[in-house]
Amino acid sequence: MTKKLMLSLVILCVSVLFGCAHYNLAKNGIKLAESGNHWEASKKYFESLEKKPGYDKAIDGLRASAEPAYDHKLQLATAYENQTNYESAKHEYEELGDFCNKLKRLGLLNFVTVDFQKKISQMKSGASEKYYVEAENHFQNSEFIDAIRNYQSALKFSPDYKDAKHKIVECCYLEGNKKYSANEFRDAVANWEKCWDFKPGFKDSVNKVSEVLYHLGRYFERHKHFRAAFTDYAHLLEFNPNYKDTSQRKEKVERLAATRIAFTPFKNVSGRDFSGIAIDDVVFELTKGILLNRGSRFIRVIDREELRTIIEEQGLGLSGVTEGSGTFKKLKNVEYIVFGKINRLRVVPKSTSNRQKNTYTYRYDCIKTNRKGEQYKGTCYVEKDMSYVLKKASISVEVGGSIKIVEVNTGRTLVNHPIKEKEVDQIEYALDITVNIHDSSIDIPRKVEELLKARDQLEDEGDLVDVVVKKIGKELGLKILTNIDITPPVSDPANKKELLATK
Repeated sequence: MTKKLMLSLVILCVSVLFGCAHYNLAKNGIKLAESGNHWEASKKYFESLEKKPGYDKAIDGLRASAEPAYDHKLQLATAYENQTNYESAKHEYEELGDFCNKLKRLGLLNFVTVDFQKKISQMKSGASEKYYVEAENHFQNSEFIDAIRNYQSALKFSPDYKDAKHKIVECCYLEGNKKYSANEFRDAVANWEKCWDFKPGFKDSVNKVSEVLYHLGRYFERHKHFRAAFTDYAHLLEFNPNYKDTSQRKEKVERLAATRIAFTPFKNVSGRDFSGIAIDDVVFELTKGILLNRGSRFIRVIDREELRTIIEEQGLGLSGVTEGSGTFKKLKNVEYIVFGKINRLRVVPKSTSNRQKNTYTYRYDCIKTNRKGEQYKGTCYVEKDMSYVLKKASISVEVGGSIKIVEVNTGRTLVNHPIKEKEVDQIEYALDITVNIHDSSIDIPRKVEELLKARDQLEDEGDLVDVVVKKIGKELGLKILTNIDITPPVSDPANKKELLATK
């Protein structure tokens, strides 16, 4: 079977399938109607008409099933309404309204219907009232969360139903008081803040939130959890910028929460440098960029000059910050110190060159003879030998060493990370080919053609060093953030006595 014939058959099958769709849908509708399911039958008739507008069997089926389908759906909606299941009743009336609108557009609505808009409005009001009454019961029992949920459901059906919005605000406020009494301070704050979604500054909720957050900040400040204190002070200032001395306390705990990381000059014991690049300078700047861009606001980076100044001011002597000395433990205003060592700097260039043999195809006009012995003009092909020079070259840059991150006051090594980075560039190309590649009668192998066009210059040594050093700087920065830039979990005060304590 040819591809053309197969395609024709596929097109024919698809045409038959979709051409029969309206017929099959109408046929299914008839079967449903015969079983007494006029509502589902009508849906099939509508689908049939979507496939083929004006299809007579679907029109006739709708004409016969429309009123029985309407009566069935109306009975269902009325039953839900009588059961005070207003949400389900609303859904049924909405579907019934859409059904009748479709009949009307087809000119098939020939019976009297209820006022759907009025019914849907009544169902919304009924649902709102039902939820409102349930919410009021929860409110009277001080079940404020359940009350809020039901008031919100009442508003979903009638956006301005009675005083539901005000009651939600009141519930949030009272739930906040309830949580505060239970020593659940953050839940109390969250509920008081919810009041503002409907009524900003409701009652004394602003003062309540301010007071709790202020005392939480003071609590953490007393216990030297400065990052937690900063968070609560900052939260407070977002909505009450002038509360007591919060601004000053926020600035103070931010200074105390700072984590200061000092970098010493990297030791280069490899005996060489790369293209005049001071690797330790580049690594420091890259690491600093990672810390400032990805770290928290509490990270402070101390470069070599700043560290030198600190050492001089504290009279420790420069030898006191070497990796093998313990004098750095006396450093003040520095939490961590980074030591780096480069013990391997290596560039390895390689290159090979050899002549390769291959063949090419030569085309020319010639006289050919067909099976009947008749001659005609054609093209002949012949393979001929050729050769070219294949050059391969590579350069690899390797950097090896180690990085240590040490806690100043204890001398404990947090990170002892080996440096082992390598970057390689390599090329393969062809030249000095023995044929004229511009001759239109010549076809050379695709692989050889690609080799002739291939890149023939290696990346600069300095560019490869730059890639390697960036990897080292990024990895060091992420190591520091992972091991040092950490906000430890802390617990809120257990009761109001701890919360409000002044010492």
